[in-house]
Amino acid sequence: MRVVKQLRKGIVALAVVACMGVNADAQIKIAPESDVTAVHTSAALEIDCTDKGFLAPRMTTLQRDAIATPAEGLVVYDKDLKSIMHFDGAKWQKPSVV
Repeated sequence: MRVVKQLRKGIVALAVVACMGVNADAQIKIAPESDVTAVHTSAALEIDCTDKGFLAPRMTTLQRDAIATPAEGLVVYDKDLKSIMHFDGAKWQKPSVV
């Protein structure tokens, strides 16, 4: 329950910063209270959890394509294609399988 509460707080904080359009150099870590390790230096957001996953925004292809200026690297779950999609700077792509 604490992990969920912390996750909720972290997402709310991230949403507030994103909505305000503020440039922030802060790093956010969402983890159990017992985890006192620092955020990895290359990460702006780190989610440390061993029993849950990350849920990307879910939308239809029409909704995805209506995003006015998607950032390169933007990730969504396309409900019509039943696939994670990312924007490569020019077009939406399914992740490549290596």
